[in-house]
Amino acid sequence: MSTSSGLSLRIVPERSRLYLALIGVTHTLALFGVSINALPYWIKGLLFLTVMVSYFWSLTNYLNNGFGQSVISYNEWDGWGLQRIEEEWNSVKLLGSSIRTQHLSILHFRTESGQFQAVLVFKDSLDAESYRQLQVVLRVVGSG
Repeated sequence: MSTSSGLSLRIVPERSRLYLALIGVTHTLALFGVSINALPYWIKGLLFLTVMVSYFWSLTNYLNNGFGQSVISYNEWDGWGLQRIEEEWNSVKLLGSSIRTQHLSILHFRTESGQFQAVLVFKDSLDAESYRQLQVVLRVVGSG
């Protein structure tokens, strides 16, 4: 299938309230699991401490850089491109394992050097039109 439609895209996902809620929910569930298990109290205490450290590290990371802000681009001549904070621009290939839903897109990329990169794009991290454009490009171009 030819993609001579002139599709192009450049997005910069911002902080997402959905991602922040996901951080809170997963850590709350982990704490619940720690509290109901049958392990000795000293092990429960260590697990509780580990979950809390993870929560504060995740929250700090989110507040400082928006969970690894990226610039994602696509055009029919150059293909996909990805740039992470303080990294150089990479030409990447979108993998078939990428997931596209109404509220979240999980984009799996492979760089030219073979390194795997995953990027979460929540619907509320972009304006409505940019998220729609991303969905259209993913639908039309796919992982090819």
